[in-house]
Amino acid sequence: MKKGKSILGFLMVALLISFTSCDDEIERNSTHTDASALVGGTYTGTLSFESDTYNNVTITLTKMSSETIQAVYLNIQGASFVYTGASGLNLDATVNVARANDTYAFSSGNSDYLRLSGRLTGNNLVMTLPIQVKSDKTVRFHTNGKNWQFVGTKN
Repeated sequence: MKKGKSILGFLMVALLISFTSCDDEIERNSTHTDASALVGGTYTGTLSFESDTYNNVTITLTKMSSETIQAVYLNIQGASFVYTGASGLNLDATVNVARANDTYAFSSGNSDYLRLSGRLTGNNLVMTLPIQVKSDKTVRFHTNGKNWQFVGTKN
């Protein structure tokens, strides 16, 4: 009987210790950083392809409202953009965001503009944007577009 009480006492102490040790675990939700919440803002810079360069082009990144997706809405605007008959630039896209140390990587999951990619280090944004001018007037992001390079800094 004494041996049974000792075993029962030991089991109760072990059970008590196991419950208190759970309190020391890291709460993952409190340490997780949503990369899409950290990259938002307006970036101004140049957009270039081969010998064509346009200044004062802006990219605005806005966090999506979904808490389960690390992505941003991207809008690029450039009033000075004139290329093969098309003028003005105002394009939208949804872009995934991932963080590695102090660099944020952007990529597209949309098949229309798979080659859209970029990185943000500090306040410096560099993006490759597949822009297609169709029928000398329609400007859009498209996989078959030419790879334009945006280089800018956060305002």
